[in-house]
Amino acid sequence: MNPQERGKDMGEPVLAAAFLLVSHVGLSSAGLQMQLVETLGWRVFLILYFVVSLAWMIAAHGNAPFMEVWS
Repeated sequence: MNPQERGKDMGEPVLAAAFLLVSHVGLSSAGLQMQLVETLGWRVFLILYFVVSLAWMIAAHGNAPFMEVWS
């Protein structure tokens, strides 16, 4: 892979990782998590949070271009 192509398709994985970090910090510090748990229930909250953040990050990294680090 030449240097021009290295960061070409890394936007989605970076965005997904940033969203995971921001949502994790935001939900744990703002009290929003408790409001969502009271509204949705713990199990539904966990499932939605997993699907939206972690599953997106896993899928985004799975679709990222392959770059050989060691040869």
